[in-house]
Amino acid sequence: AEGGVHFALKVQSRLARAYLKCGDAKNAETHFRAAMMKVDCALDKLSSHNTSLFPVDNSAGRNLLQQCKTSAEIGIADVKRFNFLLEKADQEKCMRAEDSSAEFATVVEGLSIAPRSALLWVRKIFLMKALKRWDDIAFECEKNSCDVAKLEEVGIFSLDLSEINPYPHSSPLHYLESNFFDVASAEDKFLCTQATGEAVTRMPVDVRPLYLRALRLEERYDHVFAAIKVLENSKINYQKYVTEERDRVRRTMSAKAEGDNLFRSGKYDSAAIRYNVCLKIDSEKPGRLATSGGRLHAILHCNRAACLMATKRFREAAKECSAALRIHANYRKAMLRRGRCYVKMHRFKEAIADFNACIEAAVKGKETFDHSIKTKEQIEVVKKELEEAKRAKRDHETAERAKADRERREQEKQRWYDENVNSEDWYNNNFSGRNNSSRGGKYGGKKNGSSRNRGGYEYNQQSDRSYSNREHPNNHQYRRSSSKASCEDDEEEVCHYSILSVTVQSDSTTIKKAYHRMALKYHPDKNKDPEAATMFRKVQTAYEILSDSKSRREYDMERNFARSFY
Repeated sequence: AEGGVHFALKVQSRLARAYLKCGDAKNAETHFRAAMMKVDCALDKLSSHNTSLFPVDNSAGRNLLQQCKTSAEIGIADVKRFNFLLEKADQEKCMRAEDSSAEFATVVEGLSIAPRSALLWVRKIFLMKALKRWDDIAFECEKNSCDVAKLEEVGIFSLDLSEINPYPHSSPLHYLESNFFDVASAEDKFLCTQATGEAVTRMPVDVRPLYLRALRLEERYDHVFAAIKVLENSKINYQKYVTEERDRVRRTMSAKAEGDNLFRSGKYDSAAIRYNVCLKIDSEKPGRLATSGGRLHAILHCNRAACLMATKRFREAAKECSAALRIHANYRKAMLRRGRCYVKMHRFKEAIADFNACIEAAVKGKETFDHSIKTKEQIEVVKKELEEAKRAKRDHETAERAKADRERREQEKQRWYDENVNSEDWYNNNFSGRNNSSRGGKYGGKKNGSSRNRGGYEYNQQSDRSYSNREHPNNHQYRRSSSKASCEDDEEEVCHYSILSVTVQSDSTTIKKAYHRMALKYHPDKNKDPEAATMFRKVQTAYEILSDSKSRREYDMERNFARSFY
């Protein structure tokens, strides 16, 4: 049996460990060092063969002392690590801006050494607020209350220890089960309404406002009112923040209900405004949307997305869905709606990714408050939308490739046009009205129509004057019309020269006279033929183009380019 020095050392080591678990590093270190000094003193006496120290032999006693010393050394190392983590958390608190993840990890590690440290636990709750983890705040607060209830059930805070009870004004235990979270399933992770009222009085005063806010942001309105009722009836007055939170709950419920009713009535813009009002209730700065997070805000963003989708504003709707997914990454309805928005925006790659993520979350049953897509029939609907998105993606890619090919061909035609047609000399040679002899002189022929021998081939100027078929430099066969020819050969579109019954060589005066003649002939007031009005519009269009020198020149170039190219 244990006794003597070994028993005293074990008691002192456990006392030091208890101080450390409570976060009292100073007292913990003091008792660990005192235990080490006693071990060293006992080992010295044992070396002098003083067998009265232990009821066992000296070798067994030496081993027990070494174990106590090792335990004390480990305890001192834990104290140093705990102090280091406290300093690190303070530094990260001063350095952080928006991201509190690093400080949160440090605090969690510190709680692994001192799990009952009230200082670190409260800091953890406030860091969860900064990280917008409101469901975790509610869970941690309720779990802490159950742990306190365990101590009350075994009578820790009775008789002489009642003075150290941290929650002396807590309400009696009737509904709060101390082992609730030991046996609760994953889907049933929060207390009932009556137990919430008993739990709130077993929390540190600093975190109670955050707990009430967490209940509201997680849409546990009945629990909020139960907790508020208990706090209002308690012996300590918490009227200020309790009254403020009760007002926020009522305004939140009212604004959201109004938005839902407006949406059902088809008043989507008004519904989006009411949802926006609900979001601003938690705003720390007036006039700006809150970024508090929580299930409530995720649903509000998703509802606003539905309103925007109904009014065909898919880009804004996709942003609202993204805001909802930043709050709850496994929000299936937000994934589905954002995927649908991406389809409308022709962003098929992102749409397919969202549909796949939605299906994966539903099939694997990832933790989420949203169970709108859960059954096989609902999953099949999403799979059909996924297949439609893939098919639309293929069609869109095919259309884009065809468009790119058309643009490439147009660029090639334009390049050929610029190199071969779009020049002053080309236009003068075809439309300036030069006589045939000048063209003959161009090729070195005689003006009287004689022929010349070019490299063994007979070349006649008359054939040049009549624009006989010649080979295009790009090996395209084309035919030039004579200087007096009209547009009778144009089969693809109506020629403006033919409409006015003039030739391509006609001057502006001739064209103007022809226009007046044709306009008088086909004017609807003078010609009752059903086709007269159509012909009159064609005459006007033809005159508008041919009466202006610039537009006429462009028209002549394009008409002859089309003849030459094809």
